[in-house]
Amino acid sequence: MSKTGIVKAVMLLLSLAAFFLPLIQALDQYDWNIHALITPIYAPPRIDFSTRFLGLSVEESSLQVNLEVTNKGEIKVVLEGLNATVYAPGGVSVAHASLGQRVFLEPNAAENVAIKVVFGMGVVSALAPFLTGRDSVGLSVNGTLTLSILGSRVVAPINFSFTINRGDLGLAG
Repeated sequence: MSKTGIVKAVMLLLSLAAFFLPLIQALDQYDWNIHALITPIYAPPRIDFSTRFLGLSVEESSLQVNLEVTNKGEIKVVLEGLNATVYAPGGVSVAHASLGQRVFLEPNAAENVAIKVVFGMGVVSALAPFLTGRDSVGLSVNGTLTLSILGSRVVAPINFSFTINRGDLGLAG
Protein backbone atom coordinates (compact mmCIF):
# COMPACT_ATOMS: atom_id res chain seq x y z
CA MET A 1 0.00 0.00 0.00
CA SER A 2 1.33 3.41 -0.90
CA LYS A 3 1.80 6.30 1.48
CA THR A 4 -1.08 8.12 -0.18
CA GLY A 5 -3.40 5.17 0.40
CA ILE A 6 -2.37 4.96 4.07
CA VAL A 7 -2.97 8.70 4.55
CA LYS A 8 -6.40 8.40 2.88
CA ALA A 9 -7.33 5.43 5.11
CA VAL A 10 -6.21 7.25 8.27
CA MET A 11 -8.13 10.39 7.22
CA LEU A 12 -11.24 8.28 6.58
CA LEU A 13 -10.93 6.61 9.99
CA LEU A 14 -10.42 9.96 11.72
CA SER A 15 -13.44 11.43 9.91
CA LEU A 16 -15.60 8.45 10.90
CA ALA A 17 -14.37 8.66 14.50
CA ALA A 18 -15.07 12.41 14.59
CA PHE A 19 -18.64 11.70 13.46
CA PHE A 20 -19.49 8.56 15.42
CA LEU A 21 -17.71 9.05 18.77
CA PRO A 22 -19.86 12.04 19.89
CA LEU A 23 -22.97 10.17 18.74
CA ILE A 24 -21.93 7.06 20.68
CA GLN A 25 -21.14 9.17 23.74
CA ALA A 26 -24.54 10.90 23.55
CA LEU A 27 -26.36 7.58 23.20
CA ASP A 28 -24.39 6.19 26.13
CA GLN A 29 -25.33 9.22 28.22
CA TYR A 30 -29.04 8.50 27.53
CA ASP A 31 -28.68 4.73 28.08
CA TRP A 32 -29.00 4.06 24.35
CA ASN A 33 -32.53 5.51 24.31
CA ILE A 34 -32.80 7.33 20.98
CA HIS A 35 -36.18 8.88 21.86
CA ALA A 36 -34.77 10.43 25.04
CA LEU A 37 -31.77 11.69 23.08
CA ILE A 38 -33.76 13.56 20.44
CA THR A 39 -36.61 14.81 22.68
CA PRO A 40 -35.82 18.31 23.96
CA ILE A 41 -35.99 18.89 27.69
CA TYR A 42 -37.48 22.23 28.71
CA ALA A 43 -37.97 23.36 32.26
CA PRO A 44 -40.12 26.51 32.24
CA PRO A 45 -39.06 29.30 34.57
CA ARG A 46 -40.68 29.22 37.98
CA ILE A 47 -43.32 31.90 38.61
CA ASP A 48 -44.41 32.36 42.21
CA PHE A 49 -45.67 35.22 44.37
CA SER A 50 -46.43 35.88 47.99
CA THR A 51 -48.51 38.73 49.34
CA ARG A 52 -48.62 40.45 52.69
CA PHE A 53 -51.37 42.83 53.80
CA LEU A 54 -49.87 46.19 54.80
CA GLY A 55 -53.02 48.12 55.60
CA LEU A 56 -55.73 50.22 54.07
CA SER A 57 -56.84 53.80 53.84
CA VAL A 58 -60.46 54.91 53.63
CA GLU A 59 -61.79 57.72 51.47
CA GLU A 60 -65.43 58.78 50.92
CA SER A 61 -66.41 56.23 48.27
CA SER A 62 -63.29 54.08 48.01
CA LEU A 63 -60.58 52.27 49.90
CA GLN A 64 -56.98 51.73 49.07
CA VAL A 65 -55.71 48.29 50.05
CA ASN A 66 -51.93 48.20 50.34
CA LEU A 67 -50.16 44.89 49.79
CA GLU A 68 -46.54 43.89 49.62
CA VAL A 69 -46.09 41.50 46.70
CA THR A 70 -42.89 39.43 46.56
CA ASN A 71 -41.79 37.86 43.29
CA LYS A 72 -40.38 34.48 44.34
CA GLY A 73 -39.98 33.45 40.71
CA GLU A 74 -37.03 33.38 38.35
CA ILE A 75 -38.14 36.04 35.85
CA LYS A 76 -39.30 39.66 35.81
CA VAL A 77 -43.09 40.10 35.92
CA VAL A 78 -45.12 43.24 35.30
CA LEU A 79 -48.52 43.55 36.98
CA GLU A 80 -50.53 45.32 34.27
CA GLY A 81 -54.02 45.45 35.73
CA LEU A 82 -56.65 44.02 38.04
CA ASN A 83 -60.33 43.56 37.26
CA ALA A 84 -62.10 42.19 40.32
CA THR A 85 -65.29 42.31 42.33
CA VAL A 86 -65.33 42.70 46.11
CA TYR A 87 -67.80 40.54 48.00
CA ALA A 88 -69.14 40.99 51.52
CA PRO A 89 -70.36 38.07 53.66
CA GLY A 90 -73.12 36.12 51.96
CA GLY A 91 -71.61 36.71 48.51
CA VAL A 92 -73.03 40.22 48.18
CA SER A 93 -71.13 42.30 45.61
CA VAL A 94 -70.24 45.65 47.20
CA ALA A 95 -67.40 47.15 45.15
CA HIS A 96 -65.02 46.94 42.19
CA ALA A 97 -61.25 46.60 42.63
CA SER A 98 -58.53 47.74 40.24
CA LEU A 99 -54.78 48.20 40.24
CA GLY A 100 -53.62 51.76 40.86
CA GLN A 101 -50.66 51.57 38.47
CA ARG A 102 -48.36 49.10 36.71
CA VAL A 103 -45.98 47.33 39.06
CA PHE A 104 -42.61 45.94 37.94
CA LEU A 105 -41.46 42.94 39.98
CA GLU A 106 -37.88 41.79 39.56
CA PRO A 107 -36.99 38.24 40.66
CA ASN A 108 -36.67 37.89 44.45
CA ALA A 109 -37.83 41.47 44.98
CA ALA A 110 -40.80 42.93 46.83
CA GLU A 111 -42.90 45.93 45.81
CA ASN A 112 -45.81 47.73 47.42
CA VAL A 113 -49.01 47.41 45.42
CA ALA A 114 -51.99 49.72 45.86
CA ILE A 115 -55.38 48.27 44.99
CA LYS A 116 -58.19 50.77 44.58
CA VAL A 117 -61.58 49.49 45.78
CA VAL A 118 -64.43 51.69 44.55
CA PHE A 119 -67.90 51.43 46.09
CA GLY A 120 -71.09 52.50 44.29
CA MET A 121 -72.05 54.49 47.37
CA GLY A 122 -69.98 55.62 50.31
CA VAL A 123 -67.73 53.07 51.99
CA VAL A 124 -69.46 53.43 55.35
CA SER A 125 -72.95 53.20 53.77
CA ALA A 126 -71.99 50.07 51.82
CA LEU A 127 -70.39 48.25 54.76
CA ALA A 128 -72.51 49.44 57.72
CA PRO A 129 -75.18 46.71 57.27
CA PHE A 130 -72.48 44.04 57.51
CA LEU A 131 -71.01 45.59 60.66
CA THR A 132 -74.25 45.54 62.65
CA GLY A 133 -73.41 43.78 65.90
CA ARG A 134 -69.85 43.05 64.75
CA ASP A 135 -66.45 44.62 65.18
CA SER A 136 -65.21 43.78 61.69
CA VAL A 137 -66.30 42.52 58.28
CA GLY A 138 -64.36 40.17 56.03
CA LEU A 139 -64.30 41.05 52.35
CA SER A 140 -63.15 38.76 49.56
CA VAL A 141 -61.81 39.90 46.20
CA ASN A 142 -62.32 37.66 43.15
CA GLY A 143 -61.30 38.54 39.62
CA THR A 144 -58.51 38.46 37.09
CA LEU A 145 -54.99 39.84 37.21
CA THR A 146 -53.29 40.81 33.94
CA LEU A 147 -49.55 40.15 33.87
CA SER A 148 -46.78 40.66 31.36
CA ILE A 149 -44.28 37.79 31.45
CA LEU A 150 -41.40 37.49 28.96
CA GLY A 151 -43.31 39.70 26.52
CA SER A 152 -46.51 37.65 26.75
CA ARG A 153 -49.73 38.96 28.22
CA VAL A 154 -51.24 36.56 30.76
CA VAL A 155 -54.63 36.81 32.45
CA ALA A 156 -54.75 34.81 35.68
CA PRO A 157 -57.48 34.34 38.27
CA ILE A 158 -56.88 35.99 41.62
CA ASN A 159 -58.65 35.89 44.95
CA PHE A 160 -57.71 37.19 48.36
CA SER A 161 -59.46 38.36 51.50
CA PHE A 162 -59.03 41.20 53.93
CA THR A 163 -60.83 42.45 57.01
CA ILE A 164 -62.10 45.94 57.77
CA ASN A 165 -62.63 46.92 61.40
CA ARG A 166 -65.19 49.43 62.62
CA GLY A 167 -62.29 51.67 63.67
CA ASP A 168 -60.91 51.67 60.10
CA LEU A 169 -64.17 53.28 58.98
CA GLY A 170 -64.30 55.74 61.88
CA LEU A 171 -67.30 54.01 63.46
CA ALA A 172 -67.63 53.73 67.22
CA GLY A 173 -67.43 50.22 68.68
